[in-house]
Amino acid sequence: MSIDDLLSGLELKLERQGLYQEAEDYYTNKVAEKFASHRLMNRLNRAGFRINLAKIPVKLVADRLEIAAVTVPDDEKLTALLQEEVWNKNELLLEMPQITLNTCKLGDSYCFVWPDEDGSVEITYNSPNCLTAVYDPEHPRRMMYAVKAWSLGGREGRTRAEIYYPEKIERWITKAKATGKAENWEPYE
Repeated sequence: MSIDDLLSGLELKLERQGLYQEAEDYYTNKVAEKFASHRLMNRLNRAGFRINLAKIPVKLVADRLEIAAVTVPDDEKLTALLQEEVWNKNELLLEMPQITLNTCKLGDSYCFVWPDEDGSVEITYNSPNCLTAVYDPEHPRRMMYAVKAWSLGGREGRTRAEIYYPEKIERWITKAKATGKAENWEPYE
């Protein structure tokens, strides 16, 4: 079952990667502009005009999004603890603008909330280019698991992956460069 989850998560990640790349290309103005006529296109190109119309609304929306409050309802003491021990220690005041921009730019974003070695809460941003959430088809708002995969680089070109279930985390690694078949993966300790 878990190798099937890994492979379907990786397939979904691969499907979505093209969409994320397209969104990135629009944001960074790598998509060719459309013109009403070749004459207009030639005149604007000769004059050096290149307008990035996709970046403007993305930045405007990201800049306007604000987290109004981080609170625990009806508990000022826990609210203060949450703000001090989680929000401030993770420097989210500094991190949130970039997380928000990335989310608006690509349409997806993931943050892990984990206890660290000291028992404090650590919040870590993950790009949708390396992590994919898999949702229950019968309950589309219910996440079944998430798959995170990344290349280890080097000559061998191996890939690591982790499956995050609500009750456990499974770690996997490829035996070689190939990743698409079950026999290319083995548990990673």
